[in-house]
Amino acid sequence: MIVLLFIFIAVFVFYALGIVAASWSIPAKSEEIPIVSEKYREPISIVVPFRNERAELPGNLKSLLKAGSGCQNFEVLYVDDHSNDGSAEWLKKNLPENFHLIFSPENGKKSAIEEGVKQARGKYIITLDADCTVHPQWLKTTSAILQKYRPELLIQPVLIAYSKGLKNGFQYYENLSLTGINLAFYGKYRKAIVASGANLVFSKSAFIRNRPFEHNKHIASGDDMFTLESFSKETNRKIKLFYAPENAVSTRPEKNWKSIVEQRIRWTGKMLNLKKSPAIIPGLLVVLLQLSFWGLLLLSFSGGVKFAGVLFLMWLAKFSVDLFLIQKTAAFFQLPVNPWVIFFLEPVYMFLTPLIALM
Repeated sequence: MIVLLFIFIAVFVFYALGIVAASWSIPAKSEEIPIVSEKYREPISIVVPFRNERAELPGNLKSLLKAGSGCQNFEVLYVDDHSNDGSAEWLKKNLPENFHLIFSPENGKKSAIEEGVKQARGKYIITLDADCTVHPQWLKTTSAILQKYRPELLIQPVLIAYSKGLKNGFQYYENLSLTGINLAFYGKYRKAIVASGANLVFSKSAFIRNRPFEHNKHIASGDDMFTLESFSKETNRKIKLFYAPENAVSTRPEKNWKSIVEQRIRWTGKMLNLKKSPAIIPGLLVVLLQLSFWGLLLLSFSGGVKFAGVLFLMWLAKFSVDLFLIQKTAAFFQLPVNPWVIFFLEPVYMFLTPLIALM
């Protein structure tokens, strides 16, 4: 029992040191957003693949219209992935100039993205999910970043909209944690752990050259991580991560726990198909940590109060380091934090993380 106890404590110490180091690496504010004249900005195509998103499309379109106000050299391509809920019919009636509706010849999000890239006229492509809304300065900010740094792949932030309740808080704070770690890792090693296809920018020519979906179209998700992996293989890769409130997009949390679990099973599944993702090691550490909590819980039943005391102290310590990371990330994006919700979410993570990994 004592040996197991030391193993569990060692796993936690590795986790805590990593989280604290990441938290300290998060800057107080973003890099300065470049100022570029509108007439010198590169043409951009925004590709929005969708399937049965009739309820979300009005909000998405409204936010894009606001972000595109006063901008030139951009177009929006909504790519219908075989919807049957009236999404395409609604778009046909409501799309303004420079906004187009096209249809994917094959099933799946990756095929829809490839069709959008094929028909895009812009030098750069931004992929955006149909259930996302963008910051009013999103397009101008993204365009200025591209003009200054000229990356072949630009990773931008996707944030979960803040709302009350444990279910929504679970997704909101988990997203902030991962976003903070990604920001810290890139700041130290100039390498991103993850990318999100809900706000991903890349050069059209580089996408065609790298063919990120060539061997993984049979996998339902992972368009973002396979794109990141394919671009990372190039020796002279030009990958830039730029996180700021002005170039963030916002998405709603999943509506129920069943959807949350299914979504994370898909995310975990795609990670297993990646060959050299730096996200695998932190992910395994998190799973081992939660299994350590389960081990301590079992030892508490058989070994007495001392193990229960260690479990409670580790819970408090984990809450403290997690809160530190989340507060630093939230301050960076100027977002609210409720420490009590994070405190009561710790047992939820202890239950769900091993379950998702197992499933």
